[in-house]
Amino acid sequence: MSSYQDDFYIDLHRQTLYPARAILDILLSVLPCTRSAVDVGCAVGSWLSVLKEKGVGEIQGIDGDWVNNEFLEIPKDCFRAVDLEPPFSCEKKY
Repeated sequence: MSSYQDDFYIDLHRQTLYPARAILDILLSVLPCTRSAVDVGCAVGSWLSVLKEKGVGEIQGIDGDWVNNEFLEIPKDCFRAVDLEPPFSCEKKY
């Protein structure tokens, strides 16, 4: 299990916002009816936070339990800590 310093999470979100917005603008122009999204390996949920900002109604972030919940950019109830090595499943389709 990995452990990251607080600065890692802060920098990760800050450095991810611009590319997430640019790429998701393109993706959502092709898939305009996107209503939900899941991000496996979401870290603090930066990409999901941008999807939410752009109107995607339901988001789910999945990552390991090492992610510091204090730095989540998505609501805590939209984040699920999972051991990513063995197979796992989602309760629903996204």
